[in-house]
Amino acid sequence: MSEAPQKFRILPVVLALIAGLALGGAGVMLYMKHESAGTPQTEAPLSAASGKKTPEGVELAEPDADGRPVLYWYDPMKPDAHFPKPGPSPFMDMDLVPKYADEGAETAAGDAPSVSVSPAVEQSLGLRTALASEGELRKEARLAAEVVLNEHDYAVVQARSGGFVESVSPLAVGDPVKAGEVLAKLTIPGWTEAQTEYLVQRETNAPQGAIEGTLRRLKLLGMPQKDIDELIRTRRVKTVFTIEAPISGVVTAISMRAGMNVNASQTVAEIEGIDPVWVVASIPEAYARDVAKEGTKFSLTSDAFPGESWKVLSEALLPGADAATRTLRLRLQVANPGGTLRPGMTAVLHIDAPGEKGILIPREAVIDDGRLTRVIVKRDGRFYPTPVAVKDASGSTAAVSGVNAGDEIVLSSIYLIDSEASISGALERLKSPAEKTPAAADAAGMAMESGK
Repeated sequence: MSEAPQKFRILPVVLALIAGLALGGAGVMLYMKHESAGTPQTEAPLSAASGKKTPEGVELAEPDADGRPVLYWYDPMKPDAHFPKPGPSPFMDMDLVPKYADEGAETAAGDAPSVSVSPAVEQSLGLRTALASEGELRKEARLAAEVVLNEHDYAVVQARSGGFVESVSPLAVGDPVKAGEVLAKLTIPGWTEAQTEYLVQRETNAPQGAIEGTLRRLKLLGMPQKDIDELIRTRRVKTVFTIEAPISGVVTAISMRAGMNVNASQTVAEIEGIDPVWVVASIPEAYARDVAKEGTKFSLTSDAFPGESWKVLSEALLPGADAATRTLRLRLQVANPGGTLRPGMTAVLHIDAPGEKGILIPREAVIDDGRLTRVIVKRDGRFYPTPVAVKDASGSTAAVSGVNAGDEIVLSSIYLIDSEASISGALERLKSPAEKTPAAADAAGMAMESGK
């Protein structure tokens, strides 16, 4: 009777010891599992992850399960953050993937960052390249323009003295006239009276001062000098006088009719010249500097006259700008000997201005993500992301610095190659420490924090 209760007292103790040992073992196993498969192993910087180096001296990360050398581990969604060991990504619900040492980035210390593309892939992509060349960029522009009247070549025709309109040439607004062409014939009594007085003084041998005074009065009355000279030569009174066009151009106003009276200083016609004419065009603000450069060439064409061009005599960049369109007003004086260009017509202004000197490459080759401007240079079968500075650009050509004449610049599939360069870390190695991406900096901070 005494042994049974003793056994029942010992049994719970034994069971408790067994349960404790089981829980302790499970705890140890969970701890070990957490140590092996927890957060990414970023306890140390990449350079100290394994201490292993390639024969070329590049420090490696922990190799993959097959033992293949790995440069670093990364999240494909955050390729600029690198880790020395595999594990789950701290950014996405996915595992880190390896970047192998035998592909993509350079393996030799001090080599320029580069990526490789297999010849088969390169051929399937139809990769296009072009050679960089040294030269001067020409900035060309083709702008719409309008032909307007030349306001510097403008004439107002007046009667100069009261009289009567005897006849008027058949002219209307818009009709062309030539210099010296008769516009109208007038009878001016005041001029007739002064001419008669002059002839009487000559016949009566009046003092020379009186004769010269009469001639001056004729001049002041508005009588043309050629009519005065004719009076002195012929000594005959002229009663009908002609009003002639002072310049060649287009009649823009006429107010004479046969039989009407005209007063002194009354405007009877207005004429505006058409050779040369003015051409005005709105140019972008970016061309303001180029227009004023020495060596800039201008030419004018018109769709109405294919194959013809007109010489630009002078140009003037007018003050002020259009705030709505952000353009400037350019006025050109254009030779128009045949009167082909007419006010109101449209024309095409061609501008050829000298640009920056430098290395010229196709504009499509430039990659600009707002942080780093670069091109892809192909050299010895590898592709090198190369930083460049775009000095100027026009059309399909850009003047840059950072590459050399003769470099083979990649034109097609540049974003695919650039993406591979980003994954390989080649772009990150092109930047200064201050230019590193925030993701890379955060990853480095995580590694330092876990290493405490």
